[in-house]
Amino acid sequence: MTEILRRTESICPECFQKIPAEVVIEENEVYLRKRCDRHGPFRVRLSRKPDYYRQLNNSYFKIIPHEIPQKDYIVRLTERCNMMCPICLARSNERSQPDYSLDKLRAFLKRKKNYKLDLMGAEPTMRDDLFEIIEMVSASGNIGALHTNGLKLADREYVERLKEAGLNEVHLQFDGFDEEANRLIRGMPLNDIHARILQNLEEFDLPTDLVVTVLRGVNEKEVGPVLDYAIAHPFVKEVFYLGCRYLGRAISLEEDPTLMPDEVVDIFTSQRGEVVNRSQMLNFQKAYYLLLRMFNIRKCHYIQHHLLVRTKKGVIALDKLIGIEKFNRLVNKLEAETIKHGRVPPLRAALAGVGLALNPHLLSILKDILKVKLSWRGGLNLSTLPRHFLLLGFISACDPYTFDYQIAPNCGKGEISEDLGVQHSGALANVLREMLYRREIAEKITSKNKEILP
Repeated sequence: MTEILRRTESICPECFQKIPAEVVIEENEVYLRKRCDRHGPFRVRLSRKPDYYRQLNNSYFKIIPHEIPQKDYIVRLTERCNMMCPICLARSNERSQPDYSLDKLRAFLKRKKNYKLDLMGAEPTMRDDLFEIIEMVSASGNIGALHTNGLKLADREYVERLKEAGLNEVHLQFDGFDEEANRLIRGMPLNDIHARILQNLEEFDLPTDLVVTVLRGVNEKEVGPVLDYAIAHPFVKEVFYLGCRYLGRAISLEEDPTLMPDEVVDIFTSQRGEVVNRSQMLNFQKAYYLLLRMFNIRKCHYIQHHLLVRTKKGVIALDKLIGIEKFNRLVNKLEAETIKHGRVPPLRAALAGVGLALNPHLLSILKDILKVKLSWRGGLNLSTLPRHFLLLGFISACDPYTFDYQIAPNCGKGEISEDLGVQHSGALANVLREMLYRREIAEKITSKNKEILP
């Protein structure tokens, strides 16, 4: 029996035409299901936990407005890279696209404050003017976040210059400690250079996010060990588990490596369920939706979060620190009133905050919690996140198979680039670039065939 959770629209991953789609429960799993008149049916698994997914689906689409203004943008600085990762989503070193110009970035930053600029690439450290770019972002009153493979950060002086330029945070590509997995994912062993990179980031106390790209059957067992490292090193403020998707060079892999965020949550809870389990994830995610609504911040339905607190007794999930039953009652009550009134009731939320503050376990970190809330005016700035806290994230990059027109308008990242200009949805930018790339390849093949035909 099939249960339809949502009717939406998607695209055909072959011809990129808009087509009808449905999010359904069938065979006790959740799928995005669609059919193209020319290329037939497609089905992508979204979750193996239908009850869990159904509740999040209902909460998200009842609480989050259809579209919230974007304040977090990827800046695609260059197509160049100093690596050739077999799974590169950006297809580094394959295109002759010029670097994104400083003049365009300067124009984009005019009259913007508290925006988050994710300095990406391919590999942004290939830019000789990267320090100037960081200084420009910082001087304009915005948040600069460097997304990097980290090779150049093995140089201590380079990291020191990043800090002096005003960089707020580093998002380090870090797929675990298994060298065989590193070779398969990144094309080279990385443990030695990662050790130097992490040592430098810790020395200069640069707030760091470890971004773990998880491939089915390759590095799933690294999910737990990366968390353990992060817990023990407070300069790590965040761990993001990124499920691999069919984009860039990853589409050429022989085995299916892809995972949606909810599937990565399964992997996490199987390894570190004593830290955060499924039930906690569900209620924290509902609370997260309420925060997004309260602060008018965009995030897509696919992304999931939790917040851990480092204490003298070890790391504890925030809801455990508060008291899970109390936390769940509060979330469910605020959710019901938000759905009823169309907004998060500010007085009740404030009273709830006071009530939680009376919990003796929370008194020591109350100031830190308020600091995070007050700093969340645009993109979240990891440099304002107290050392007590460790964010967990489970994400994915939208591809032509998973693209959903009801989710894409609230993508948590926009993008600015030379080839696509300003896109307020990174999900749409991914799909547009993949479409353009395949058309370019098709045109080259057609042109080559014409050359060899008699």
